[in-house]
Amino acid sequence: TIENEAGAFKLLKRNSDVEPITTGPFTITIPQVNAVSGTVKEQYAESFGGENVEYIQIDMDITHNNEENNSLYANLAQITTSTGEQLDPDMLFSENIDGDFVGKVSKQGANYYILKNSKAEDVEWVRLLIEAPTSTEGFEPIGDKVDVQIPLN
Repeated sequence: TIENEAGAFKLLKRNSDVEPITTGPFTITIPQVNAVSGTVKEQYAESFGGENVEYIQIDMDITHNNEENNSLYANLAQITTSTGEQLDPDMLFSENIDGDFVGKVSKQGANYYILKNSKAEDVEWVRLLIEAPTSTEGFEPIGDKVDVQIPLN
């Protein structure tokens, strides 16, 4: 259990052994996927939609491997869960992983997906979906869509 200014959060399931994903000139490394249950302090309850919160956290490190200017919008990645939910990242809590990459650069961040109809402990896997990367000039696809299922233990 981790306590911070927002409340107390308990890690229920985790996967820190996800194979790196390559699409076009990008390598996406996922250091961890967590299923978390928490109780938030009263002053934060409205932001979380109540005092109890269940969520999936996906940390991502994205490396752009060439000198071109390209885009990959991991901050807009959707997930589906084994419990039948399809979710967009919560923009208020997620760390923005800006989509434009100028030259050989790396960016890191985390997306948070608030579960609406299930408990974190019941999620057996998440399926991560990211649109194909594009060139910033012409917006032509330069790789494949990311579609990977990640088990949680």
